[in-house]
Order: sequence, then C-alpha cells, then structure tokens
Amino acid sequence: MKKFETKIINVTLPAANSTVDSTSIKLPDGKVIGIAQVNTGNTSGEIINLSILNNGNEVLSPSDLSFSKQQPGGGFLNSLRPVDFEGGYEYNIRLSAYTPSRANNITVQVLFAVVTNQDSSKC
Repeated sequence: MKKFETKIINVTLPAANSTVDSTSIKLPDGKVIGIAQVNTGNTSGEIINLSILNNGNEVLSPSDLSFSKQQPGGGFLNSLRPVDFEGGYEYNIRLSAYTPSRANNITVQVLFAVVTNQDSSKC
C-alpha cells in the first residue's frame, strides 16, 4: 500500500462582486496523485471552476467543481480525482465564476493526496 499524506485548504468565493478568489498552500515533498473537494453555499448550482497554479502556470486547468468531487467506491485513493504533479512547492488554488455575484459565499475545501518521496518510485 502506498504511504500518503493529505493536506487540506479552504478557499471562499465571496457572494458580492467577485468572480475570482484564490489562496496558496505549500504541499509536502512527493507526488500529488489525487484531489477531492467539497463545497458549501452554491445553492443555485452555478458553474464554479477550480484550477491549480504554480508560479502563474496552470497545473490543473479550470474545470467545474463537480469534476473534483470524491467518487464512491474503490478505496480512498481511487475515489479521488487523479492528478500528477510534484509536491514540495507553493500552489495557488483558484476559484472562478462566470457571474459577478451570487446569493451566498461559496466555500470550497480541497484535499490533496501526496505520496511521500520514499514511496514515489512505486507509483
């Protein structure tokens, strides 16, 4: 079994006059192999894109939050959205919306699964 570490970050897209918000997280050394998200406040079902950047470069292209929702079955790691990028760096987690305002703040919690360096050769 792969040894992995999880890191979690929250990002909030304000209700009024905001189409983009972001926050940064330093991920541990290793290989980032999966992400998942849960969100609150998106009562209208608005398309909210999640993207991940490193030094302004897209690591994960913008796509609706629903694509990063944890899937049932298959064990914890297999239920995550698969990704493949290096840990050990500062990443910017960005939310973007198509409309400038909404009824509520939308808060998204993003989980990263990072296989630690001692096990990354087994991925």
